Amino acid sequence: MTDSTLKRIRSAIDDAEQLVKPDKYSLDEEFEKQSILYLNYSTYLADIKLERAFKTADLNTTIRAEHLVNYKKAPSEAYVTSKIDNDQDYIQLTYYISRLEGILKSLEHKKVALQELSQLFRVGYYSKPQQ
Repeated sequence: MTDSTLKRIRSAIDDAEQLVKPDKYSLDEEFEKQSILYLNYSTYLADIKLERAFKTADLNTTIRAEHLVNYKKAPSEAYVTSKIDNDQDYIQLTYYISRLEGILKSLEHKKVALQELSQLFRVGYYSKPQQ
């Protein structure tokens, strides 16, 4: 994954809070944006998960090779897992995955909120009071 892609994903994560708030005065625009937002954030999540899988495979190979050279025997699975889990890049990617999963959950909540707001609009909740 390129640095620019990672920057774009970080920026999208930072912008997410504003995007999950429904605008009750622009329901039509909100509904149009909803599916695109969900698609974009799902794609970001898939990209980060793929990046973490590549990172895990790379670390796994490196850790096993270094251990074999240094100690003349294969490392235990617990040792390899521990080394991977403590790698800073791996930790950062796991953090991004958690954030993106939370954003997708928020977008699902936003969808429900938009449906409820639309229902309120249909029954006249937002109309001017009659005198």
